[in-house]
Amino acid sequence: INAPIGRSRVTGAFTAVRPGPKTREALTEYQVLERFAQYTLLSARPRTGRTHQIRVHLKSIGHAVVCDKLYATKKLCPVATLSRLALHAQALTLPFRQLADGSQTFEAPLPEDMQGALDALRKL
Repeated sequence: INAPIGRSRVTGAFTAVRPGPKTREALTEYQVLERFAQYTLLSARPRTGRTHQIRVHLKSIGHAVVCDKLYATKKLCPVATLSRLALHAQALTLPFRQLADGSQTFEAPLPEDMQGALDALRKL
């Protein structure tokens, strides 16, 4: 998804995909990992670092993040095992000039509640 992000003209507080002089370029690469009846598991990789970039970009193509109370059009969380946004940073690489390779990667396993939601979706 290659779409500029700026402040929402409606609320002024949230970010939104929109053209205009006060926007910033934003690029998010994504890949479908698994499809379910009504949901899709994605791997998303933001190539720029804009506020709420993944959430805003996915909403802009009609596929908001599950349980996203801010950007989803359906305010309910339909996956019973989740009580929060279904977004997880599996790995994060940050630049560190002090290190020999210039960066460090931090990894985190999928949280239990998100794994439970995936297990439940696979049984449907």
